Amino acid sequence: MTIVLKKRARQGILSLIDYLVSIGYPANAESYLQKIESFIWDLPHYHHIYQTCQRQSWQQRGYRCAVFDGKYIIPFQIRGDQLVVMNFLHGSRIH
Repeated sequence: MTIVLKKRARQGILSLIDYLVSIGYPANAESYLQKIESFIWDLPHYHHIYQTCQRQSWQQRGYRCAVFDGKYIIPFQIRGDQLVVMNFLHGSRIH
């Protein structure tokens, strides 16, 4: 299965990493990025365990939501042989 990161997902990840660097934790930012990447690259192997997202607009689109590190939401969708990561955002940003 191929993984596709939408622009919004890439921006969300880079924004978090930039923030960690800006507050003086470049080493932590690098290791956290590696953890995020590892989590996303493992999603095709266990995508079926994640439920449909609770946010109504995402439910209507058939997105599933994975939770990374207990606080970051990763909505994704399966399209044929692709796993499309739609976004990466902190859970507090979901309305």
